[in-house]
Amino acid sequence: MEASLSVQSTAKGQGNYGHFLRYISTTTTHSKSRHSIKLLLVILFLAPLRSVSTYSGYIDVGFAGSAMSYVDTDGDFLYSPGNLFSLSFYSFSAQALFYLCVMHMASKEVVWTANQDSPLSHSDQLVFSMDGNAALVGSNGTVTLWSSNTTGLGVKRMVMLDSGNLILVNGANETMWQSFDYPTDTLLSGQVLQKGMHLTSRVSNSNMSSGSFSLSLAQGDLKLLYATSSSSALSQTYWSMLQDVRLVSHGRGTPSYVRFDSTGLNFVSDNGAVVSSISWISTATLCKASLHPDGNLVIYVFSSNVWAAQFTALQNGCSLPLSCGPSGVCKSGQCSCPSPLQALNENNVAEGCRSLAAPSCTNVSSRSLLLQEIGDGLDYFANNYAPPASMSDLDGCKKLCMENCSCYYFFFYNDSDSCFLYSQLGTIQSTGWGRMLFVKTNRALESSNLTAPAGVGGQPPSRGLPSFLLPVILGSISFIVLALACAFMYWFFKMHRVHFPQEDDYAEGDDVFLDTISGLPTRFTLKELQSATKNFSKKLGEGGFGSVYEGVLPDKTKVAVKRLEGAGAGQGKKEFRAEVAIIGRVHHMHLVQLYGYCAEGSHRLLVYEFLANGSLDKCLFGEGKKPLEWNVRYQIALSTARGLAYLHDDCREKIIHCDIKPENILLDEAYNAKLSDFGLAKLVNKEQSQVFTTMRGTRGYLAPEWIMNLAISEKSDVYSFGMVLLETISGRKNLELTAVSEKRYFPSYAYEQVERGAFMNLADERLNGEAVCIEELIRAAKVALWCIQEEISIRPSMAKVVQMLEGSLKIPDPPSSSFAGNVQTNMKEVMNTSERSSSFSNISKSAQIAVQLSEAR
Repeated sequence: MEASLSVQSTAKGQGNYGHFLRYISTTTTHSKSRHSIKLLLVILFLAPLRSVSTYSGYIDVGFAGSAMSYVDTDGDFLYSPGNLFSLSFYSFSAQALFYLCVMHMASKEVVWTANQDSPLSHSDQLVFSMDGNAALVGSNGTVTLWSSNTTGLGVKRMVMLDSGNLILVNGANETMWQSFDYPTDTLLSGQVLQKGMHLTSRVSNSNMSSGSFSLSLAQGDLKLLYATSSSSALSQTYWSMLQDVRLVSHGRGTPSYVRFDSTGLNFVSDNGAVVSSISWISTATLCKASLHPDGNLVIYVFSSNVWAAQFTALQNGCSLPLSCGPSGVCKSGQCSCPSPLQALNENNVAEGCRSLAAPSCTNVSSRSLLLQEIGDGLDYFANNYAPPASMSDLDGCKKLCMENCSCYYFFFYNDSDSCFLYSQLGTIQSTGWGRMLFVKTNRALESSNLTAPAGVGGQPPSRGLPSFLLPVILGSISFIVLALACAFMYWFFKMHRVHFPQEDDYAEGDDVFLDTISGLPTRFTLKELQSATKNFSKKLGEGGFGSVYEGVLPDKTKVAVKRLEGAGAGQGKKEFRAEVAIIGRVHHMHLVQLYGYCAEGSHRLLVYEFLANGSLDKCLFGEGKKPLEWNVRYQIALSTARGLAYLHDDCREKIIHCDIKPENILLDEAYNAKLSDFGLAKLVNKEQSQVFTTMRGTRGYLAPEWIMNLAISEKSDVYSFGMVLLETISGRKNLELTAVSEKRYFPSYAYEQVERGAFMNLADERLNGEAVCIEELIRAAKVALWCIQEEISIRPSMAKVVQMLEGSLKIPDPPSSSFAGNVQTNMKEVMNTSERSSSFSNISKSAQIAVQLSEAR
């Protein structure tokens, strides 16, 4: 390396100097005094320091500098060779406190901080001493705010790399210390998280101090932890990579460290093999994983000069530990305080609820303590990641908490007799019934709330019935009257054969059905969804069972609301139940997430995540649309295949989608594909290889076994995927009656071109061959033809399809197909005849099926 000591002469505004002046202004009362101080600072500091050098690549030992030395460069003083990152004295606006940070130059994002909890004053210095140690020291030279602890290791230079890694090297250019080993709240491309390392969140976006959330690798699992106190022993897990449904296991050993890049988050063994991973697709080279102040872990890629999110650990806002503050209840993004807890701030319930925690039982007799039920249907994120304190009945759980001095809250699960004890709580989630929350309170306080009032004028109450009997008597009378009224109504309706409206029967049937399913998403009211969609004013599209509208939930989450139409008459009822039951319980990065549903009267609505680029059919065939680039098409094909492979192989029950088509493949802002519309899906036990069912799906994508009334299997989805893959490659529908005769039925044309080796003839003509990767085109074409084989047994599984598209599995040439030949021979005759039935008698069964299944939609 060669040192560059050229002065950076271009001013960048007031920078940190401006922040310091604003600070001085706020602490000086008279305007003349402020003006004088500013003028003095300019004379004493700014003018002399304009000659201070900035450095490119590295700094040698013997350097010393403060924030005031680099006011003209916004604190930047050491740049990486490509000016991608800089070492900088950074300050938030209007603050006189500074941090030694590594900055990403293009976005001005802080990616590493040396003194996260020990900010500098304007006169404190970074000293890179001759003994090879780098330290932040106070202006008096005695207080050390941060140190690299590299004294005596022969360190000669401080180097800023284009990877964002700040390193200290010795005379042999060996790394003796690096910032990548001491991450703060961010990891960068190429940086790994080893055992013992952790990320710690900031308090807020404007406060660098360590927050309550951390990410660490321990016991072979990557976990997000919420520290309810300064004691790490009280940390509560709220996300686990091993329990994330998006994780795919590769079965290659024990995780030793975590590595991530622009395509995935990986568990890696000591020998470098990927043990398991959560994957996505991106062509970007720079990425970062950030632990946000709210506790969420988000992985971004830097593309088109912005950081674009590729992965979010917690996709439901209510799952964040403090989304509604301590002891607050979160439901559908809205916060509340359960009775008898009170809001800490009446103007902002999201700040949490005031605890009723009782005094420690070491100071108070257990007789003075009372366990009070806060509510049923309340759950807590940490219960999913820690074993219960005990497995006993409710009385046993109460006893356990009463005997435990640190227990102030406990959850009890009726269905499993599980008991979870806590001294402090973050945000509570509102869920289904059967999960109870109790709080330990002072009995004396509770008793004072139940004391009978004094008589009128302060006199003792009259001697009559004891006060506690009056509500008992009134309650008994009310119950008897209500029972008699219900009996009369039952007799009346039975004698007169009066029936309730059909929509009520429908609602009750769905309620009974949905109540039998565990783990469903949020249930919304019709009023909530009317408000979210502004009374269904912006339609995004429509399908066979209803229309889709754009909406925004109270927590600002953008959603797509599917409104099933004609549900009161029974249309779409089966599809609604299937959608909620199937997609509501499975989660994968290539499946559209179902946020919730509404079943109210005759109204049936489904609330999905919003995907910015809509459906694949609009991107491929929409008029006036710019043709998708080849790498985007291939990314869509691969991500669709991964989603289907997950449904077929990685779910508890095999799921056959039954309606794979471009309309049901949705695209997010990065063009990652997500499967949607599970209304026709079929659940199959793992031991079943096939199942008989009524015909379902969309003509043009149905496998031949549907028409022939044969049993279907996951290979039926494989066939549909192959047809979609051909359309994705070519940018044209598989059947176009207006096309030249040889291209009317595109699969037949594709067979012919593959046999000739003319693969470029299959690519979308609008691309003009530009940036089309011929290797990927060959792979995709061969895979598509294998998928649409008439013989079910020779179609590949979706797991193998993924491997073939990834290039990790060799693809043999697809067999010559009588299916293709028969169709090509007879297509013209079938399409040109006015009496289609008579033509059908003269062609093969395979050709008939192909024409029927590929008829224009």
